[in-house]
Amino acid sequence: MHTSSSPSFSKAFPWVLFVTLIFFINYLPRSLVSPLLVPMEAELNMSHSQATGLLLLLSAGFSVSMALSSVLSRVLAHRTVAALSAVAGGLALGTFAFVETRVQAGAAILCFGLSAGLYFPSGMATLASLVRHKDWGKAIAVHELAPNVSFIAAPLIASLALAFMSWREVLCLTGAVSFVLGLMFLFFGRGGEKQREGNLPVSCRSLLARPRLWLFVVLIGLSIGGEYAPFSVLPLYLVNEKGIPFDTTNSILSASRLACPFVVLAAGIVADRLGTKTAVRLYLIFHGVMLFGVGLASGMLLTGSIIMQALLTAFVFPAVFKLLAEAFTPAEQATAMSLIMPMAAVLGTGIIPAILGMCGDAGSFGAGFIAMGLMNFAALGALVKTAGSKG
Repeated sequence: MHTSSSPSFSKAFPWVLFVTLIFFINYLPRSLVSPLLVPMEAELNMSHSQATGLLLLLSAGFSVSMALSSVLSRVLAHRTVAALSAVAGGLALGTFAFVETRVQAGAAILCFGLSAGLYFPSGMATLASLVRHKDWGKAIAVHELAPNVSFIAAPLIASLALAFMSWREVLCLTGAVSFVLGLMFLFFGRGGEKQREGNLPVSCRSLLARPRLWLFVVLIGLSIGGEYAPFSVLPLYLVNEKGIPFDTTNSILSASRLACPFVVLAAGIVADRLGTKTAVRLYLIFHGVMLFGVGLASGMLLTGSIIMQALLTAFVFPAVFKLLAEAFTPAEQATAMSLIMPMAAVLGTGIIPAILGMCGDAGSFGAGFIAMGLMNFAALGALVKTAGSKG
């Protein structure tokens, strides 16, 4: 994906930043849905489970298109696929201007998920083509700022924008920005010119037969769920069960993510020092405890649990992806990722939020967070079975 003639990181930095901006506008609407669920739920007369069911539709569309993106990238260059993801995502968000029912909202959010899921494989390939191999870590660090910043920005954007416009207009405006940036990236972006080569991996059947692959679906799914599900459901939980004002809730969500970009950078060092299995094991234990705190605590202890829970999710990703790299051979890693990530995304961004929504309908979002904590402790047993790790 990169060549020896690739420019230095300093020269490639503007184009790395452009790719990161496309990733940000890809991720921001998914983060915005969470704080917008409160007015959306009220206006469309949805239950908690129906509202969080929208997140399941979003993740289902996202995962399906991510799994099938390799087909499109055989026909089009990676940069084109990434740009079309932003353009199509912008058009899908624009349809929220016409949403009047829960079914229409579900159709719109499914279309957005199908558009957004195309980005990641081609976006990563475009990013890799921009820099030399020795600068790949720096490029990844910049690229990973997009989701972390979006978690900080989304609640603030929602609070400020809802003072002047409806939730529909917030999504439509975000869609317009995505559409324009996608066109700009298509015509003025760099990298990703080379199309993906080769046939579909013949090793899929062998990998799917390995218990290790399914264990990583659980581990990564829980890691994604720990990052995404509480963020998505906390507005409903804090406003409806804890009686915390909507603006205060969004301020808590933003504050909980402020240090996450720095934690991501430090987490790689921790994983190298402690070993990957030890780092993931510590995450599962302490994150489980913090989820108990979110479900049971109140006042400052609740706020502290929310902040620590968010920081711990930023801690796990370098370790868990390094653990995956240690568990599969270099020839297997790309195929394993293409199989693991869509299923893990459905678990983390769809099924777990939906479970939390059902608990909310039953009268206790807190019980859902406790159940998430128990899932973390159960995953410790799965971690023991990930043989082949050096960590």
